[in-house]
Amino acid sequence: MTVTTAIERHHSELARAAAAAMQKHYQETIDISSDLLTSGIYEEMAGADAGRARQSRAETRLLLATAMHYNDAHYEDILRVLNAALDAPPQIQKDVYFTMAVLHVSFDHVEDARAAMEKALELMSELRDSDVLNPEEKSALAAQEQEARQFLKELATTPGGTSVQ
Repeated sequence: MTVTTAIERHHSELARAAAAAMQKHYQETIDISSDLLTSGIYEEMAGADAGRARQSRAETRLLLATAMHYNDAHYEDILRVLNAALDAPPQIQKDVYFTMAVLHVSFDHVEDARAAMEKALELMSELRDSDVLNPEEKSALAAQEQEARQFLKELATTPGGTSVQ
């Protein structure tokens, strides 16, 4: 398989997994993502572009963890997948930390949720100030930053939360 074919397969399978998730077929999303992660496709991609392979693998892990969460998987298993997804560029890491914050709060780990969202905001700030993103991506990032700040504001009003500056 060529690198181009591997990348196309990644995109195709990830789109299929995302479509299944949007239809609330979370087990199918888990199966597709797991198959992708064990297929050897990312190792083939790494031969030509290690950074692209890391990013693609992290994207798949992020979708897998999200589907696991909706499918009522164990907290520790989901967290393990998300931690593995942190081996990615900042554009993906910010999403991983955002998802971690949601995971933590859904399991009543308020302080972990706060720390994860603060890390997501830190990465968002770095991305906003960099030349990595185009204007459309920066606009989407601004909306995500607003969501993250709202999350922290609401977290401050939950039992065990404290005032957020």
